[in-house]
Amino acid sequence: MSDYWVIVCVVLVVIWAHVWLFIWIKFKVDEGVITKVLEKSDIKVGVSTDYLAQHAKLNNHRVEKICTKSPLIIPTQHQNALWCLISK
Repeated sequence: MSDYWVIVCVVLVVIWAHVWLFIWIKFKVDEGVITKVLEKSDIKVGVSTDYLAQHAKLNNHRVEKICTKSPLIIPTQHQNALWCLISK
């Protein structure tokens, strides 16, 4: 029986690792798309979530989640609904 539990544990760890890796890669790809939109925009005060969602072809909830979690993107000081890149 012990071999059975080892195999079950290994399978669960592999499945968990694949799910985590998929979620991380999806986040990084979407973050890259949003940062490209922010770099290309001529708006200096910040870009709205709606604008980002439209140009990145993502839904508003996903854009807001990515912008909130990303270390590269911050809300502007004027309004929380506007996003900009961190100055280098």
